[in-house]
Amino acid sequence: MYWETPFSKYNYQDYNYEKALKESSLTRRKYAINNTNVSLPDASYLVEPISGVWLLAIDANVYVPNTNLSGLKENPKDFSGASIGYNNVLLYKKHLIDWVEKVSEKAKQKGKILIAFSHYPMVDFNDDASSELKRLFGVNKMQLHRVPNEDVAKAFADAGLQIHFGGHMHINDTGIRTTEKGNTLFNIQTPSLAAYMPAYKILTILSASEFEVKTIVLDSVRNFNSLFPFYEQEYAYLKSIKNDKIWNRNILNSLNYKDFTAWHLKELVRLRFLPKDFPVDFLESFLKLTGKDLLEINSNSSEIHKLLLSNDLTICEFENWTGFDMIFDFYRLRNSDELAIPEIGLSRLKQYQMVCKQLENVDDEKLVLWAKIFQKTLKGQPSNHFKINLQTNNLERLDP
Repeated sequence: MYWETPFSKYNYQDYNYEKALKESSLTRRKYAINNTNVSLPDASYLVEPISGVWLLAIDANVYVPNTNLSGLKENPKDFSGASIGYNNVLLYKKHLIDWVEKVSEKAKQKGKILIAFSHYPMVDFNDDASSELKRLFGVNKMQLHRVPNEDVAKAFADAGLQIHFGGHMHINDTGIRTTEKGNTLFNIQTPSLAAYMPAYKILTILSASEFEVKTIVLDSVRNFNSLFPFYEQEYAYLKSIKNDKIWNRNILNSLNYKDFTAWHLKELVRLRFLPKDFPVDFLESFLKLTGKDLLEINSNSSEIHKLLLSNDLTICEFENWTGFDMIFDFYRLRNSDELAIPEIGLSRLKQYQMVCKQLENVDDEKLVLWAKIFQKTLKGQPSNHFKINLQTNNLERLDP
């Protein structure tokens, strides 16, 4: 019913399809890179697919020019990749902020419901634990370079955006930011269908100010194991050459797709994330410790006994898991948020919380940071099934 780009010359009143088709060419959708003679395409657009609903697609890809340009026309080697996302938008694509502000104002004037989406997140997706994550792991680990600066949410919220769906991170998360001007932005991160926990989201417009978001998990996928014979061949080959990075063959015993993605994440943690992201000294002292060991750090037996009684737990339950299990469950929560809670179990989560409270009082800074990170990961905004109220700027958790 309507379609435009940041570069369109027409307006809502004199719109027709032929004009839109003419201006849809990428040759008409270019912006100049700061302080260069180079112009790059911007694929952003606004569309009204049904009466009253405006979907705003924001192209947050920014290809930053290298210091020394080759001089060749449209040479891809002259530019860096776009994986950082919105932090570079504020530097190189300011025209998008102006356009979003104009679109938001027009949506209000015309009574349109405006929903934005793009590839990248607009709000911190680490349950506001990014500061502690940087101190424990370093600024270049745990994909922290992809966390948007606070200025990103501020700029788009003050430009009029209220609801934004993001991807890129393959995680299930909800982030909220309210600016000094009182504008609130809800950033909803959509999970991947190809990673733990595989899911998609359904947005239901209840009214101009109320929206329901429900997350649907793909627990069963037909023929999910059809390629397993090829993995059998790969495993046999890796075993024959005594590869020290060989994956656990039990993943091929997965009974359904959801279990397969859980196994996949567990092996990613063991083979990639632990050696790549975690401090070596932290792992050496943490991985093989049992929950009992962690609970008893800096505490005497009488204190532990009282703590267990007050929480209706036994010390035996803490002996059933190790530091590796806690790290794996951290990744489950980080990737899937509320969706992972039934998988982990409320009893185990209560044990983790008890351990974290103990670790917060030890002299080891890394253990203190780990405890704070884990607890923040447990206390994120509703992300499974919830309602957004744009009048009150509140989220209401709904039953799964």
